Amino acid sequence: MQKARIFLVISLCLGFVLSAGNVEAKGKLLTIAVFDFDLPGNSVSTQLNIEGPEGKSAKAEIKNMVRTNLLTDKIVTEIVKSKRLSVVERSRLDAAMKELDFSASEMTSPKNSIRVGRMLGAKLLLFGVLNNMEGRVESEKIPYTSRYRRTGKVSLGASIRIVNAETGKILAADQLQYQKCFGNIETRRLEGMHIQRALNGFTHKLVYMILNEIFPVKVALAKNGQYYLNRGSSGGITRGDTFKVIRKGETIIDEDTGVMLGSSQTDLGTIEVVSVESKMSIAKLIRPVEGLSIAKGDICKPASPPRVVRTTREPDRSVDDVFK
Repeated sequence: MQKARIFLVISLCLGFVLSAGNVEAKGKLLTIAVFDFDLPGNSVSTQLNIEGPEGKSAKAEIKNMVRTNLLTDKIVTEIVKSKRLSVVERSRLDAAMKELDFSASEMTSPKNSIRVGRMLGAKLLLFGVLNNMEGRVESEKIPYTSRYRRTGKVSLGASIRIVNAETGKILAADQLQYQKCFGNIETRRLEGMHIQRALNGFTHKLVYMILNEIFPVKVALAKNGQYYLNRGSSGGITRGDTFKVIRKGETIIDEDTGVMLGSSQTDLGTIEVVSVESKMSIAKLIRPVEGLSIAKGDICKPASPPRVVRTTREPDRSVDDVFK
């Protein structure tokens, strides 16, 4: 039976309170266990599209490009860099998981989640799935020459679940789709450095999303048409960032299982950051919702759309030429 390996992440979170059925951790040591992301065979297996002229294409299987332990290592590194959480060494946790003898699938049940949480002293458990990975090389012909201007793109997708280890209930669930585009590629392939850069960007966005679920950006003060947010440049906020402001309402419970599915939400409008300090930022309302107003405690979720680079297709080439 394959053992689920985890990382134990510990943070002293002063003044931190998860809302509506979440874990209260004010003045306490908050602990989160981060599991290796789930994948069939513990490796990425997906389709790589190689585009050719007149719509011709070939497909090949990509295997073992990214192993889940590598992805988890990168996630842990980003968590440490955030300076909001600290990581306990993997070796200190393997013994505990060996004693429990749980597979990755068994770990996700509410009963076992509670058992794991008690044994490790963890308040939260993080589970993830790397849903897809796709690489593509495309180009446009340079007029009056036989040369091509090549571009590449790597797309990745993942979903996460954060579980309350004291109750076994899901506190948050979210998904991330990410694209990394590369211009002016000299060769007809995506090299290892392209994959690493894509993974680094993907991991940064993923950890940012995880931290926002645990430590959401909130309105700390609403006054005179300005909205003061509890996050600044040290938390990744930059001028021009836009946020969708929501207010959580009634908790939604699955009546058959008793599991908390989430909560109702009211959209209050969209704000844009106009000023940034180290620990806070100031925003203005750019898209209001008629009859509703933003107040202290409302939650801000990133609203900026992803950027996509469009290119034309390139003549046929082998799988090895495109993606190594």
